[in-house]
This record gives sequence, structure tokens and C-alpha cells, in this order.
Amino acid sequence: MRGKVKRNQECSNNNTVILEVMIKERHKEKRVQDQMEMRRLIERAQDQMCRLIEMNMQLGRIQLSQLGFRNQEQRFNH
Repeated sequence: MRGKVKRNQECSNNNTVILEVMIKERHKEKRVQDQMEMRRLIERAQDQMCRLIEMNMQLGRIQLSQLGFRNQEQRFNH
């Protein structure tokens, strides 16, 4: 009888160890997925920042050209 109880306890301990390993693996997979998602979000944010910078530069060029046009108008009107 004691042998059966001991064997059941060993099986239970083995199952506990297996479950702990499975849980650790899931956590590791989740961390990897989270890191990949963060990389994607960072890349998207960087792309958006580049687009904003380009748009800001275009806006600056437009404003400069309008300013130059206004200066020319003022010269002609005086």
C-alpha cells in the first residue's frame, strides 16, 4: 500500500513540475509576443514621425514661398 501512495505522490510531483514548466513556457512566449508587438508599435510610431517631419518641411516651404510672394507684392505696390 505504501508503494502505491508513494508512486501517486511521485506522479503528482511530476505533474506539478510539468505544469510549472508549461506555465513558464507560456509566459516566455507571451513576453516574446509582447516584445514583437512593441517593436511593431515603435516602428509604426517612427514611420508616423518621419511623415510628420516631411509634412512639416513641406509646410515650411509653402510658408516661405507665400512669404516671398507677399514681399514681391509689397514691392510692386509701393
